[in-house]
Amino acid sequence: MENHQIVPDKVTKPIQLLAAWLVGLILVNASFLLAAQQITHPSWGSAVLLISAVANVPIFIGALFLLQTKFRPQMQEDSFYSKYLEFEKAPLRSEEASDFLKSQMEKAVTEIVSALGMGKEQDQATVAEILEKSSIEVFVYKHGTRRTLSELFLCIEMWPRVVEKWQDNNSFIKSTDALIEDGLIVKSESYSSARLTDVGRKVAEMAESRGLLFSQKKKIRWKETREDLAQDD
Repeated sequence: MENHQIVPDKVTKPIQLLAAWLVGLILVNASFLLAAQQITHPSWGSAVLLISAVANVPIFIGALFLLQTKFRPQMQEDSFYSKYLEFEKAPLRSEEASDFLKSQMEKAVTEIVSALGMGKEQDQATVAEILEKSSIEVFVYKHGTRRTLSELFLCIEMWPRVVEKWQDNNSFIKSTDALIEDGLIVKSESYSSARLTDVGRKVAEMAESRGLLFSQKKKIRWKETREDLAQDD
């Protein structure tokens, strides 16, 4: 067992904690299952250990999902996390936001594959797919009901008129900036040039499939807005 011990001093990167968790899960579950085979009295002892071993798996997966979504920036190395903090404080530049999120996704895939000793291209593709899906799930939860997302996804031809009408509205600006910050839309100089990124479109499509879009949840209001914009022609 000494050869398989986790040396705390060697764990220098946050991403290595994921590998340590995986090793810990295997060792704990193995010990539970081994002990369950040996216990004969009381009769319920082995059942408790078996249930615990099974319950550990979804708990671990849930914790891993949480770390890779809500706390993903904190799981980076210090140098990259400091860049993330600088980015958070910097003025919004939509192209940089999109490129930054893409690069961090690629880095997370590389580090997870390396930490778990996975080298096949198929393994890398699987990890990338899981991380992308989890990030989209988070963005759907965070932005799926935003009106700006529906406007850019369903009525891009009317978007300049939407900007003209609401560009002085603080709620509209905050909503649009939130989408820019998370890399769901990009723009050049003005809000009129805003367009969905590939990630933004995937978020919108998933939100639509779940009936979460503003146009789906606020049907009457959405219809009235279409009519008002049409009258502005």
